Amino acid sequence: MSSIARHPNACKHTISRYIRQQAISTTRKAFTVKHLDQAIHIALEAHEGQTDKTGRPFFEHCQRVALLVSGDEARTVAYLHDVVEKGRGWTLDRLQEEGFPTRILSAVDALTRRPGEPDEQFIHRAAANVLALPVKRADLEDNLWQSEQIGKDAAKYQRGLDTLLEMASRK
Repeated sequence: MSSIARHPNACKHTISRYIRQQAISTTRKAFTVKHLDQAIHIALEAHEGQTDKTGRPFFEHCQRVALLVSGDEARTVAYLHDVVEKGRGWTLDRLQEEGFPTRILSAVDALTRRPGEPDEQFIHRAAANVLALPVKRADLEDNLWQSEQIGKDAAKYQRGLDTLLEMASRK
């Protein structure tokens, strides 16, 4: 005899648990989609008037990075990855005031270069954050592509990608 047949309320409890899990999942998804939408608007504002290496609006760099990562959280971080360092008027505190969760803020912090920080140290710090790592990889890939498009030396970005690959192979 199956456990459901022995326990007449088991099916009801299983369905109730499933509905609860679906509600939690839907709430989380709505929460992350809200943050993603908010991040897009912030990136548009923060980078207004700025251009990337190719002369295109800087926001397009954020879009390309976001397209190279998967998941709403990673895409949220992708849109915000340069906001504190290169955007106008944005700090981690301000992002926190906007309601972004600690996980997103920590990743953005990991992707924000410190004054005087050497490239390799910056890459290692970014790679140590599980949410920042794929965004850093995508950022380096897009910067490499931009440099190649305008005939600039892309070695710095290739070294960064090589460092990330080397770090991943050690894990």
